[in-house]
Amino acid sequence: MKVGDLIKVKECSIEEEHHWDRDPCDCFFCNYESSRVGVVMEYHAHEIDDDGDIFNECWDVLFDCGIWQVYLSDIASGEISVVSEVKNKNAGVAQW
Repeated sequence: MKVGDLIKVKECSIEEEHHWDRDPCDCFFCNYESSRVGVVMEYHAHEIDDDGDIFNECWDVLFDCGIWQVYLSDIASGEISVVSEVKNKNAGVAQW
């Protein structure tokens, strides 16, 4: 996965019954009724979270509901798929 790629997040598979005070899933994507399709904006070789844990290979992805970070483990688990790859190796680099 690289900057400029178009990706899709797998649909949630929660099968809870609806309750009057909440939706069946309260994840980031369901909460904002997202299309789950996003553009990879930035790559981070190493990312440290608020707890001090280090995650390798993290990407910032712009979705219709905001920016979300995607980790290598998300790709390995099949939660993320690349819909369209950038062909130009200089994509995302400003050229004047």
